[in-house]
Amino acid sequence: MGTVTKLSGLAAAVAMTVGAMSLSPAIAADLLVDPPVIEAPETYSTGGWYLRGDITYDFRSSEGGTYYENGMGMFSDVDMDDSYDIGIGIGYQINDYLRADVTGEYVFGAEWRGNTLNPDFTCAGLQAAGGGSITDGTEPGTCATNESADVSMIKLLGNAYLDLGTFGGFTPYVGAGIGGAYVMYDDYKSTTTGTVQACCLTLDQRADDFGGESSWRFAYALHAGASFDVSHKMKLDVGYSYTDISGGAMGSFLGGGKPRAYDDGFTDHVIRAGVRYSLW
Repeated sequence: MGTVTKLSGLAAAVAMTVGAMSLSPAIAADLLVDPPVIEAPETYSTGGWYLRGDITYDFRSSEGGTYYENGMGMFSDVDMDDSYDIGIGIGYQINDYLRADVTGEYVFGAEWRGNTLNPDFTCAGLQAAGGGSITDGTEPGTCATNESADVSMIKLLGNAYLDLGTFGGFTPYVGAGIGGAYVMYDDYKSTTTGTVQACCLTLDQRADDFGGESSWRFAYALHAGASFDVSHKMKLDVGYSYTDISGGAMGSFLGGGKPRAYDDGFTDHVIRAGVRYSLW
């Protein structure tokens, strides 16, 4: 009986050994199979240089001005045509939220118009070129001039922006810029009207065409808008800019001398559309 029990235990041990040997190659094979490779998601650097290009429509307005002729006076009924511009720039994306760029824009010419009106006066003792009195010395009259000029400019601004986060590919932003504008006056003209035309022409003693003045002015801008990710490198940008440009000289007397007039500056409400292209 004891012998049978021992033989049964020996047979079970042999069976277990044979089973383990038959399974070991499969286990070994399983251990030799390469583990699956899990690829990490593709990541991009958040910083880098970019180029930009813009086209705009400018709702332009003049803040008024002062003219010097027979004293000093203010222009009245000042207005200005709208215009458009093209611009380029280079910038740097500092991180996901901050970026800065430098832009240059050429603003195409638009007509500026302003009127002057001298108070009523009496044309006393004015003489004609060939002798004789133009008026009897008691004739009242008023003089008004209609001034006009073509105004174009170049704007150079350094800008900083705060990106407010990306939502479905759209990134709203706000920003501000500071710099200068080179304002160019051309084709400055003046036309005189009045109830006593001879009186007006004699007092003014000037031609109808004046040389335009060009000068650098201080300028600043406030920005708001949103960009859309077309691809990793390209973004469409649509926005609004409020631009304020300080005053300066407008037109000069022929042959030199002090400027005929000064403007008080310009305010532009600019609607822009453009593209930003990342260089990294």
